Amino acid sequence: MMRFGSTRPALAALLLAACAEELPNADPPELFDLDRAPKVMQEAAKAVVRVSHPAGTSGTGSFISPDGLLLTNAHVLGGETCAREGCEIALTFQHQRGTLNLPARTVYAVPQHVDIGLDMAALQIFVDEAKTQRLPSPYFLTIEPHTALELLGQHVNAIGHPLGRLKKWSSGVVIDAEGEWFDTSIFSLPGSSGSPILNDAGLLVGLLHRGAQGVDLITRTSTQVTAIASASADLQRGLTAPLPSTIVSLAAPLSADEALSHADAFLAASTWKANVDGQPLSLAWLMGTDCDEALARDDFDSVEELQSALSPCFKALSFLECRTDVYEQTRSRPRECPTDERATWQRRLQAAFDKQLLLNGSLDLSAVSFSLEPLADTQAAAEQTARTNLLATLDRVEPRLDFSIASYLIAYNVFTYDNQDLRDVILGYAKAPFYERNAWEITTSAFWLYAADRLSREQTLTIAKDLYRDGKVTLGARLRIEDLLYGSDEL
Repeated sequence: MMRFGSTRPALAALLLAACAEELPNADPPELFDLDRAPKVMQEAAKAVVRVSHPAGTSGTGSFISPDGLLLTNAHVLGGETCAREGCEIALTFQHQRGTLNLPARTVYAVPQHVDIGLDMAALQIFVDEAKTQRLPSPYFLTIEPHTALELLGQHVNAIGHPLGRLKKWSSGVVIDAEGEWFDTSIFSLPGSSGSPILNDAGLLVGLLHRGAQGVDLITRTSTQVTAIASASADLQRGLTAPLPSTIVSLAAPLSADEALSHADAFLAASTWKANVDGQPLSLAWLMGTDCDEALARDDFDSVEELQSALSPCFKALSFLECRTDVYEQTRSRPRECPTDERATWQRRLQAAFDKQLLLNGSLDLSAVSFSLEPLADTQAAAEQTARTNLLATLDRVEPRLDFSIASYLIAYNVFTYDNQDLRDVILGYAKAPFYERNAWEITTSAFWLYAADRLSREQTLTIAKDLYRDGKVTLGARLRIEDLLYGSDEL
């Protein structure tokens, strides 16, 4: 995903990815590297790719034809995330231990068949924005049609990208069948959505939907896992079905609510305006209006209701970009820059932070740091503004230093806090009680310090590797650290 000493945006993305939910600390289920899989699974794995959406989400897909037909879940690339006209996504090939760390490849996907009930989406992948040249896919899977009932008792395999990280293999048995769906004893995580379910001959017999969640995972002696998948006979029939009406067209007239519900599809199409009741309206403007309405309320019944209401305040930042040097670095198409409303957006984000803090004490430092960056003229100006705002916020709130706060400070080249040297805090992390709960923050802080020439390469890698091997560190954090080490050419 990134190489050692890579650019600031890559480190920022890794740091922000830490907000994803992690598993409780228990005997870890089995997720194996591909070199431990049977040879037939290693060959089948060549058809499996990581799918990344511009909205920051990721999943798994697999090619099922030699000319770029990609199979994944509808909730990965379906009605709310990829429009009829298509979407721009990133595919990462062979992102696994033992291979060269390659950058993601930007491609263009057009939905061909989507079945919401089966959570299935088949998309044609093109290499050009005009969508005239199909992506060659010499490695592809063959579907062997089976009903869910026919698969009962069979040994099956899954290959995917748990948490959007390195490709892994797991296996299990089909333990239950109901209608078009079956349950297996396979272990999966978010990010594995869309993984192919394969029989031992490497043929596709199902499509993974999701894994088990909650306290039902944990027994007194182990972790009990299952995964739900749709059966291949129904998937094969789905490959002949037309697109359902739920797949949005970005050119069609929409209500404001409909446009906002498909914001990710607009984002993936690099389309910043929607046809709302016959008028082209900016998605960011619509979100700003919703944000203002949320900020004006004081009748929230729960923290969850507040977070949902405030989501447009932060979602809009995906559509805004004023930093000219970011265009040059990423070569992305220019997004909307609210030239006359930048101060308004800064006020909104600060107000959202204050509202979260007032209701439940949530210290969402992203709202007053990383979230502000797209509103600046350059990356240097963005970092200066965010650093100033971050320090002012900490001076006002006066929180106790923890590893999360340290990671934000170090990211903005602030190396002391409350008379403590943050370099020493990170080097001495093992002295802190329950440090394992912050393994990812500690690791990213070490990499920030290395980028600032405050830690040596050896010191940085020692911290990362020690935490990766630490038996108290959660599986989610270990997968992230493993991916960071892989990106540093250390695996």
